[in-house]
Amino acid sequence: MTFDALLQQWKECHTPRSDLLYVIGRNRRETVLCAALAWLLDPNGSHGLGHAVSSHFLTSLGVAGRVTTTSTEWVRGTRRADIVVLTESKHTIVIEAKVDAGLDIEQLKDTCLLYTSPSPRD
Repeated sequence: MTFDALLQQWKECHTPRSDLLYVIGRNRRETVLCAALAWLLDPNGSHGLGHAVSSHFLTSLGVAGRVTTTSTEWVRGTRRADIVVLTESKHTIVIEAKVDAGLDIEQLKDTCLLYTSPSPRD
């Protein structure tokens, strides 16, 4: 599924005030959103969901295997990734949250280069 398709799917199902973070006044806080997402993607998280969320996430991206590591605030060089997910199949998935900020193509290019060579597993 392409990024545009995922974005469209999200727009179709998301409505303002439709989530718990909005209710508790934390929906515009990037670090809170990232921590919640990383927690859900962590198969060892205290949520008790195991691999359920992370498996669905990987399947939607077309990535085989299971999540082995989920980290927030991963710093590499001069860049900081909001969430980095590592998989058994040696994929590195970098999630850059954008709360009240636009897409920065140069940041995306820099982050892609930084996290693909050499591998952040090193």
